[in-house]
Amino acid sequence: MKRGEIVGATTLLGLGIGFFTDSPLKFIGSLLIGTGVGLLIDYITSVFSERKKQSSS
Repeated sequence: MKRGEIVGATTLLGLGIGFFTDSPLKFIGSLLIGTGVGLLIDYITSVFSERKKQSSS
């Protein structure tokens, strides 16, 4: 999975969760949480891939 796909998928997940709430603030919050989780997953996967490249060199 490409880096942008992970962020996009979790953003859409957060966006989908936001549709089930009544408040616009909860909608925005769920969107931001989805983006944050996507960026965190992206960072973790990039760190592990860099370590894997260094260990195989």
